[in-house]
Amino acid sequence: MKTDVSSAKAKFGVLGVILELKVVVGIGRLTFSEMIDIPKDTIVPLGRNLRDPVDLYVGDRLIGYGELEEVECTGEGMLGVRIIEIFKND
Repeated sequence: MKTDVSSAKAKFGVLGVILELKVVVGIGRLTFSEMIDIPKDTIVPLGRNLRDPVDLYVGDRLIGYGELEEVECTGEGMLGVRIIEIFKND
């Protein structure tokens, strides 16, 4: 089977694109009035439990779910996400 060089280049170009993964923990809702007068140290409820999965987005598209994890990097704990489900396009 022959590989079309232009097809391979096009594929590589797309596969090499860096995508930004957004991790959404929850959504807090405030009125404009509440927002402009919000004091420091206010805790805004996000509508989720601590152990609920987080939403994973690429652009504005929900692509799956994950769990927040502490990742050890250079001696300091960093936040990461463990992928638990990615939606498949059918």
